[in-house]
Amino acid sequence: MSGILGWAADTTVPMLCVMIFASGGYFAVLLRLYPFRRPCKLARVFFPRGRGMRSSLSSLRAMTLALAGTLGVGNIVGVASALVEGGKGALFWMWISALFAAVVKFAEIVAAVRTRRSELLPGTGTVYHGGAMYYIKNKMAASGFAVLVIFGSFFIGNILQVKAASEAVGNVFGVPEIYTSSLIAFICGIILVGGGKRISGFTAALIPLLALCYIGASLYIIISEAAALPSALAAVLRDAFSPASIGIGGTGCTMWGAMRYGITRGLFSSEAGCGSAPIAHAEAHCHSPAEQGCYGIFEVFADTSLLCTLSALVILLAPDSSLSTVGDGTGIDLVIAAFSSRLGDTAGLFISISVALFALATLVCWAHYATEAIGYLRRSRHERSWKRNRADMQSDGTKSQQSSEAQHGYTDPRRTGSGKRHTSAGYCGTSDTAIFPRSRKKLLPRTDALYIAVYCSAAALSVKISGNAIWSLADLSLAAMTIINLLALLPERQQIAALTFREFSRRRYKRPNRSRNCISTDHGSTTGTVTVEQSSFKQQRRILCANPDRRS
Repeated sequence: MSGILGWAADTTVPMLCVMIFASGGYFAVLLRLYPFRRPCKLARVFFPRGRGMRSSLSSLRAMTLALAGTLGVGNIVGVASALVEGGKGALFWMWISALFAAVVKFAEIVAAVRTRRSELLPGTGTVYHGGAMYYIKNKMAASGFAVLVIFGSFFIGNILQVKAASEAVGNVFGVPEIYTSSLIAFICGIILVGGGKRISGFTAALIPLLALCYIGASLYIIISEAAALPSALAAVLRDAFSPASIGIGGTGCTMWGAMRYGITRGLFSSEAGCGSAPIAHAEAHCHSPAEQGCYGIFEVFADTSLLCTLSALVILLAPDSSLSTVGDGTGIDLVIAAFSSRLGDTAGLFISISVALFALATLVCWAHYATEAIGYLRRSRHERSWKRNRADMQSDGTKSQQSSEAQHGYTDPRRTGSGKRHTSAGYCGTSDTAIFPRSRKKLLPRTDALYIAVYCSAAALSVKISGNAIWSLADLSLAAMTIINLLALLPERQQIAALTFREFSRRRYKRPNRSRNCISTDHGSTTGTVTVEQSSFKQQRRILCANPDRRS
């Protein structure tokens, strides 16, 4: 079975690599490299001013939720696996994939925010729903993508993460892996039952602290081995284009192997192009789609360019990191050995806790993605049923309705047009409109509750599955989602470009100059071009209070 899955993954990966590079290059040319040509504007989204503070806080929470799905086992164990199977040159191809992946993630986030829908929940307010399912034109393809998200959540965000965490804790503390996986599944279930608000609060509190701790420990080791850093970087560049090289652990590698494992592990880590992260970013209360897309660029940088690079350099600089085997394909032994070169016995404790917490965050995030996909399928079914019932009512019941109106002396406003866009179902069929409010009496829909139960059970039993088979299934799920998502992004290219040019060409982040918006309090002199009649109501009130003579 593992051989068949490996063959399928090896067959699909070349198509995936070509599509990622082609899409990234195309959108980079289409957007004129605006996100990279103006780094100051790209950075200013993290320093909001005035009225943008509340919305930007929600944008930061959406980014931490997306980072919870990307910052996981792929940054630690996946990098080690890539260095063993692809050689040192795999790190170089991770960097290359990050450049193209950042552009693709920016484009898919812009498309997701543009086509999102809103739902009015009792006692909660407006909640946004978005993702690749909503900007895919073909309904069958959109439903198929939603099914792939549900399927991929069990391998990309569940079994692989929990298995690596259980193995790490078991190697350090000697705890049976089934106990660790059951505990992680139980904690995940408690968080998921609380809904999206509890999930975003959990990731917003955990991810920044955990990432800073891991970055600090990695930088300490790299600075301690700074003398060997130039030779390690030279080996990365040399092996990236070498026909034959030796990987970590003494395995033989080729240039194609470095490209294959470097690109796939980089994409697996950043999840760029697969359409999962836009589900989280579409929930943000942002000013514009392009502004939220800037958070996606930073997400790829923090994930692949920073954390994956730090993990790889720690392994390459460790003097005793040469291992002949890498466990069951997870590479946790290699990571612990690399960190132990400087941290000593505390390295196992640090890595095991870090992997367990990263796995828990990824587990929660992917469950949220899957519940959003289930919600899309549920709402699509209700929408089709509602449209079919409405068509039947309009075709079959028009005469009886007219006779009833004539008999009772009233006119239905829905038929005359005054209630045209407001129906009992609440669906209007355009973006940013309310869709099917959830009942206050239900804590969770039955489909979501059933999925959470199966999801947590799979996490508890994940230690019984082979690690190589998990990686192959994760690669296949990622490839299928990426192919559908990239094909769906092409029809959205004009809207993505227009929103990007509009965002990066306007001067919205500068502090407003009040002298341009109102007339000076000095009589007889004006410092702006706005008159009392042209200004807003608040400006008129401020001008008249400062100049009583103007009231006449």
